[in-house]
Amino acid sequence: MNQSRSNMNSPTAITRKSLFPIVTKHIDRVSAAQWCKLTAGIWDSDIQKILADMLMEVIQKLSRYVFKTSMCKETGTVCEDDINAALENLRAQLGDSLPGTLADALHVSPNNCKSAEPLKRMVQDEVSRKVKSVLSNPSKVANIINASLSNIKSLAHLAAMCLRDYLARVNPKCLRLFFTLKASEEQLELIKCQLNEDETESEVDFIDITETTETNEITETTETNETNEITEVTEILIKPVR
Repeated sequence: MNQSRSNMNSPTAITRKSLFPIVTKHIDRVSAAQWCKLTAGIWDSDIQKILADMLMEVIQKLSRYVFKTSMCKETGTVCEDDINAALENLRAQLGDSLPGTLADALHVSPNNCKSAEPLKRMVQDEVSRKVKSVLSNPSKVANIINASLSNIKSLAHLAAMCLRDYLARVNPKCLRLFFTLKASEEQLELIKCQLNEDETESEVDFIDITETTETNEITETTETNETNEITEVTEILIKPVR
């Protein structure tokens, strides 16, 4: 029996804006060299890992959204009919949100990308599979939603193809400038890391030197005192008796 829609939760709608922070967080991890590879239609395991992490987080967010939308506020329970309704609502809202967000990150139009529709459909299928699994295991909601995906490599591959198509739309001069700036940022970060390491090493060396100096001073003082004591004792021992 369907629950009254007035008793259902109403989380914030899924839009490009709501997905943008997730997408940009992971896209920013792509290096200048990896962007060059993507432009040439090449993606290695590191790029796939970045995109897989991004898609995993997106799917978890969408799954939580559907689950919360279909949950009754009064009883905290869900039923299959309400989950199906929430999934339909998600499909209507999602539209081209994920491919569109990837395009937004590169400041290009998301239109006419061959990989966009398969990517969107596969993401929706994964969300549907996760949420419906909750019905048979209601006590393991968190485990199911956070569980890994069996076809994550295929999803990452489609996302890489979307990025390649979108990169082809970027003005070549802008693209070269982007690669240059990205490489400069990475070089600056490396320099900062090296400086921090050098400062840490210097501090350690300074502490070691200080400790050594203090130890030497204590040792020298102790040795001097011991020598003086020995000398005094010796003088007493060899002092002629009158």
